[in-house]
This record gives sequence, structure tokens and C-alpha cells, in this order.
Amino acid sequence: RHGTLRFNGNVSEKLLTLLIQELKR
Repeated sequence: RHGTLRFNGNVSEKLLTLLIQELKR
């Protein structure tokens, strides 16, 4: 379960980074 939480955190972080990059465009 801890691994899943960590995985979800990484995914949301990547999604946030992608969103920020799109906004910067």
C-alpha cells in the first residue's frame, strides 16, 4: 500500500509538471 501511495504521488507530480509546462507555453 505504501508503494501505491508513492506511485500515485509520483504520477500527480508529473501531471502537475506537465500542466505547468503547458501553462508556460
